[in-house]
Amino acid sequence: MRLSNEGHLAVVRSTDGTELDTGVWSVRNNQFCRELKKLEPRKMCLTVVSDGTRVQLFDPRGLMFIDARVEGN
Repeated sequence: MRLSNEGHLAVVRSTDGTELDTGVWSVRNNQFCRELKKLEPRKMCLTVVSDGTRVQLFDPRGLMFIDARVEGN
C-alpha cells in the first residue's frame, strides 16, 4: 500500500508496482481504517503495532494482516 498525507491510498503489486486498487485511509479509534474501490473486503479497520520502521496490522480477531516496513518517498 502507498499512503498519501491527504488520506488517499493505492494498493500496488510488490513485484512490478502495478496499481491494483485505490481508496482512502484514516485513523479512527486508534486503528488504521481503509476503504477500497474494488478489492474485498472494501472496508476494514486494523490495529497498528509499529517500532517506527516496521508496521504490523492486525485484524479484529488478532491475526496479522500486513507486516511491512516504512519507506520514504
